[in-house]
Amino acid sequence: MKIGIIDDDKEFAEVLNKELEQLFSQVQIKKYQEISDELYKEEFDILFLDVLLYDKKSFNEGEKILTVFPHTTLVYISSVEHFVFESYKQKTFYFVRKSNLYPDLKEFYKKYNQSQLNDKQILTIKGDIDILQCEIIYINSSKNTATIHTTYNKYVIKSSLKEILTQLDQSSFFRFNSYTIINFRHVIDVREQYICLTQQNNINFVRNSKDKFMKAYMEYRRKKIWNG
Repeated sequence: MKIGIIDDDKEFAEVLNKELEQLFSQVQIKKYQEISDELYKEEFDILFLDVLLYDKKSFNEGEKILTVFPHTTLVYISSVEHFVFESYKQKTFYFVRKSNLYPDLKEFYKKYNQSQLNDKQILTIKGDIDILQCEIIYINSSKNTATIHTTYNKYVIKSSLKEILTQLDQSSFFRFNSYTIINFRHVIDVREQYICLTQQNNINFVRNSKDKFMKAYMEYRRKKIWNG
């Protein structure tokens, strides 16, 4: 496992480093005082990022990193507690308060382990093909044919979206319209006219779909931050 800590507070970074070594076995931890090009050369399993770096623009930097490495677990850290309310709007996994480090880190560890179990959920198609649900980016359909777009492959099957949806994790998948299901895990950004998904997939908004999507997506983000 690879963990990165980005914080210009050397003393706190060292304390966090030691605590993470206690929580995770066989872990490799690298510490940075700023975001450098090296961060884009290797993928971390978990990345801790101080909110107050770069004149409070760390949320933007975090989003950039997730664009390159969407499967990295991003955790914001800060001595300013009100940022926790801002963080749930971002594509972050958790928020650790420096003033509450040990309890927050304990909750993060529990949540992270649970997420690893959730990532092993399976969608079975045609009776003999198993797909990890976390790898599904989106699903679209035409008549009775559904196309499942995943991180590594594309599957075309005879099925309705309604039938597929019954097998999916209802907390992570959203019925965007009558012919599209989106996996919230793979949402990178939301623009004025479309949704940016991983691997350069875009889903256009139609009619009044944006408000409904944003309400569901923000609720998903809120639950991910507070409940896991």
